[in-house]
Amino acid sequence: MTLLQHFRSLITFVSTAWANKVDIRRVDTLADLRGIPTDYMADGDQCTINCTTTPGDGGAGNFRWDASSSDADDGFATILPTGYAGTGRWKRIYAGEK
Repeated sequence: MTLLQHFRSLITFVSTAWANKVDIRRVDTLADLRGIPTDYMADGDQCTINCTTTPGDGGAGNFRWDASSSDADDGFATILPTGYAGTGRWKRIYAGEK
């Protein structure tokens, strides 16, 4: 993803979140994303990660909490919180998605 594409994706993400009044978080890694407590998560809450494991690894992106998902954690597009057994997964938001 080019810097311009990333910027456009970020602008779309922020404007969509603001319009829908969802909770937005920012963490460094996928491990941090997995560690966010699920107690107060609402369907549609969003989070931005800076990288998968190390800065510049290409895994940065935006995620949305899908409260009804029970999909398997694939380590990239679908993330299961650590120690969580219920429904609800972080789903990667791709450019152009709302």
